[in-house]
Amino acid sequence: MPVSYTCPITGEELLMKPGLPDNYNGSVYNGTTTSYAVAGFGFLVIQEIITLMCSFRLVYIYHQRSSGVLCNYRHRTDVLFMRMALGTPVYDITKGSGIAELDREQFTMYSGKNWTTLIDAAEEGVTQFIEVTWSGDFAKRRLLRHNEIFGSLGKSCESVADVIIGPPYLVTPAVYELICKLDFSCTAPGVYLNEQMKELLTHATEEIVFDSWYRKGIKKDERNKIFEAKKIIDANLDEKHTARSLGRKVGLNEYDIKYGFLDIIGYGIDKYRRYRLCIRERNNIILYNKELKNAYKDAGYNRLSYMIDGFRLRIACRPGELRRKKWNLDIRERTPVRRLVAAVVNLFSWL
Repeated sequence: MPVSYTCPITGEELLMKPGLPDNYNGSVYNGTTTSYAVAGFGFLVIQEIITLMCSFRLVYIYHQRSSGVLCNYRHRTDVLFMRMALGTPVYDITKGSGIAELDREQFTMYSGKNWTTLIDAAEEGVTQFIEVTWSGDFAKRRLLRHNEIFGSLGKSCESVADVIIGPPYLVTPAVYELICKLDFSCTAPGVYLNEQMKELLTHATEEIVFDSWYRKGIKKDERNKIFEAKKIIDANLDEKHTARSLGRKVGLNEYDIKYGFLDIIGYGIDKYRRYRLCIRERNNIILYNKELKNAYKDAGYNRLSYMIDGFRLRIACRPGELRRKKWNLDIRERTPVRRLVAAVVNLFSWL
């Protein structure tokens, strides 16, 4: 049975059917080749991973002007996809501490070491922020009940609204493609699966919540060209791309591809490339123990400190934290001597 949810902005009731898309033919869908059996196994593993996660939190901020027009996606690029709250229970947006503070004059969000003013009093309108919490215990009790939501809480300046978010296995084309790319082998480290799972849930939630945020001026064929340009960037991360060069390859002018990328993908062209570079180097650090002195150059940064800030901004985890998570993965099975060694390594791995 289809699951309905209401867009928090437009109020439009949308439907999404659990499972694979109706037009999936078992071979190729959205440019990804896989088999139904592999996809089904992937969903089972995803559900098991959800039960192992203690908590997964996202924070979305959007601002609606008094004219009813949403802010330009520069706010979405800098804020909505800022993964500062992933897996960090100490941030409590409902109490206005840690992650955000809200008053009548301005809205600020903590990003790294600096407080950044997002919206000042000169811009009239309503500022709202949504906190979505994916709870492992909550999901474990509802794995087989597709028509129930995981649960989320919407907070506003003036009122509280419930925002219905569907389960992460409600498949959209982009999420389905991401699922097919995940490595569910038994040899993959648990911390890698955990990070991949966070990315998957992030994409799923973003698509469900912001599905109606696309500019109405973007036609369907233009959207497909934007996704084609996205694939070009994914396949050539080490190359710098401009709006003009990408537009020539996919058949769009510079203006349409620039703002289409912001509206549909949520990032500018260069910021999306840097985000994908951070994801690639994150996987290399976890899976292949890549040295940070080599990783920051491959990620496109001139200094290691820049990469640390980029990781904190884009994937909400510093490189040193990834190494510590991997080192402590099997700490319960270690001998006292190995635990002592792990503690020493953790001490010197802080960046």
